[in-house]
Parts: sequence; C-alpha cells; structure tokens
Amino acid sequence: MSQARLKKMAILLDIAQKEQDKALETLGLFRSQLSAHEEQLASLKAYLQEYIDRINNEGLRLMPIQLQTTQTFIDKLNTAIQAQTTKVEEQNQLVARAQEAWVEKRARLKGFETLYNKIQKNITLTLDKREQKMLDDLASQQFTQKQLNA
Repeated sequence: MSQARLKKMAILLDIAQKEQDKALETLGLFRSQLSAHEEQLASLKAYLQEYIDRINNEGLRLMPIQLQTTQTFIDKLNTAIQAQTTKVEEQNQLVARAQEAWVEKRARLKGFETLYNKIQKNITLTLDKREQKMLDDLASQQFTQKQLNA
C-alpha cells in the first residue's frame, strides 16, 4: 500500500517540478522583457537629452516655425518616454507576480519532496523491521532446532 502511495506522490512531485520549471521560465521571460523596456526607456531619455543639449550648445536662433516644430518633436519624445515608463511599470508588476508564482511553486515542490522523502523513509523502516523480524524468527528457529538436536 505504501509503495502505491509513493508512486502517486512521485507523479505529484513530477507535476510540481514541471510547474516550478514553467514558472521559472515565465519569470525569466518577463525579466528579459523588463530589461528590454528599460533599455528602450533609457535610450529615449538619452536621445531627448542629446537633442536638447545640441540645441542649447549650438545656440541656434530658431525661427518661429522651427521653434514650433522643435517643441512638437520634444513633446512627442516626452510622450514616448511617458508611454515607455508606463510599460516599464507594468512589466515590473508582471515580474513581481511571476516571482510570487515561482516562490509558491517552489514551496509546493519542496513540500512534496519532503512528503515523498518521509513516505520513502517510512517504507524503508517498515521493510527493515520486517527483515529484522524474519531474521529474528529464523535465528529463533535455528536455536530451537539446535536445542532439539542436542
């Protein structure tokens, strides 16, 4: 009966391992996406700063239409930066949830491993006791045989 329970537990252990592996894979994917979003945000911010620095350093006197075009471009860059910031924040939330899911799956797996090991230990102890009882019975029979033959 315990062997059957051990086999069932092994199946659950395997499923829990696969779930943990999948959660870890998802976490890695989300972290990778977060990194890409952060890099893109940093690039946008750096480009905006370079653009503003170039305008300031060149000391250009811009015509009203050029000024309006420049301001529109800067506004579009700021809008893109804000949108990218939102993506980074959303991706951070996905990473946090994926991290929590992975921690839960890992804890579940550890619980199954502990239970599996406990069942396996109990089976081993039961078998050891049976073996010892059989050896004791055999020794007793041999002793009785010797007493009868002597």
